[in-house]
Amino acid sequence: MSLVLLCGKNDLKNFGSATVFSEMLVDLKDLEENGITVGGETVKAALYCIAGDNLGSHSIGGFIENFSRSTYFGRYCEITQKEFQSDDPNICGPQGTPESYDSAVGDLQAKDSQHIKGIKVNSIFNALKSFHVCQPGLPPCVGHDTFEGVLSYDVALSLKYFIKKKKWLTYSLLNRLIQQFKYKGSDVLTKPCAVNPELSKLSGQAIQNWNFLRLLPVLIGDKVQNPEDDVWQLMLQLKDIVDLICAQKISLSQVAYLDIIIQEYLESRKCLFPQSPLKPKHHFMRHYGRCVLKVNTATLRDVPDI
Repeated sequence: MSLVLLCGKNDLKNFGSATVFSEMLVDLKDLEENGITVGGETVKAALYCIAGDNLGSHSIGGFIENFSRSTYFGRYCEITQKEFQSDDPNICGPQGTPESYDSAVGDLQAKDSQHIKGIKVNSIFNALKSFHVCQPGLPPCVGHDTFEGVLSYDVALSLKYFIKKKKWLTYSLLNRLIQQFKYKGSDVLTKPCAVNPELSKLSGQAIQNWNFLRLLPVLIGDKVQNPEDDVWQLMLQLKDIVDLICAQKISLSQVAYLDIIIQEYLESRKCLFPQSPLKPKHHFMRHYGRCVLKVNTATLRDVPDI
């Protein structure tokens, strides 16, 4: 891995993506059209995808960057906030395609609008012949969507249910179990943080939250008085989802299974905690199965059929 470009956040905001990435785009076009000579042969290259967090991906992709208050909040389908908060948590809007994106860009120019269906400007990277931000060329961010998003909020919500409603344990006992657990290997450096009962989410960073969910059955499994409890089963299902997302290899049948259990999870989550509305990051997970197949990057790992 080599550093190609470095830019400060404020500089990007002041000068814009078109200016900041202009020289890089020249190089990428040259690689597409002329390539490089390797062993006497010309090898052409192309931009495959741009991995980043949601805010960065939306900025680079020309999408609106307000996820909680804008009508359209995603980059994979044309779903609205109202549709997402309807009775069906698995609902998706029309799939975003290069054609629908380009049509929205054309409407932006014709109607002089600030944004059309969540698109506010044509991405500079769409000038490349072999790339488009809706191929999809902007893969999901597992760290923010899942570990610091869905996992962080839903595990905290479920722990509150186990402690406050079921009385299976206390926050004091839980934090003592976290502190006294005998962590091994890399887990020593990334052990879970203590759970703050005053917060609506876990306090840890992405990998700490991941490890917390991974070790949760070991940490509190013997405190669970009813293994068939719906909320406990919800946590086990979330663990299965994360295990598949983070698998080094995943088969086509497992991708299909991932899509199914994500849908089941979203339905159960909405039913079990109706007082806590689903967040946009819950919806982003809805597209993971398709993104695994289409993007196949380090963000969502390899997809050979094993």
